[in-house]
Amino acid sequence: MREFMDEPEIETPDPAELPEVCRFIRTKTAYGNATGYEGWQRGDSSTAAYWCLQTMGACGPDDQLVEPKQCRSGRHCFSKRA
Repeated sequence: MREFMDEPEIETPDPAELPEVCRFIRTKTAYGNATGYEGWQRGDSSTAAYWCLQTMGACGPDDQLVEPKQCRSGRHCFSKRA
């Protein structure tokens, strides 16, 4: 189908190369890929908003900010993806 579109095929990063983040973290930027997509799990976006599915807010159950660079193994409320 891409042969009919002007946009080039989007290359997505290998999931094994992305940092493992908590399974409860969400961001709107996780649901679309654009040219130059690097993976929201890196936490490099200056405009993304993140929230926790456990609290439905910007702070996790430990009252710390929800952010990919913080929501990783070692954090008290971290939950690994199945």
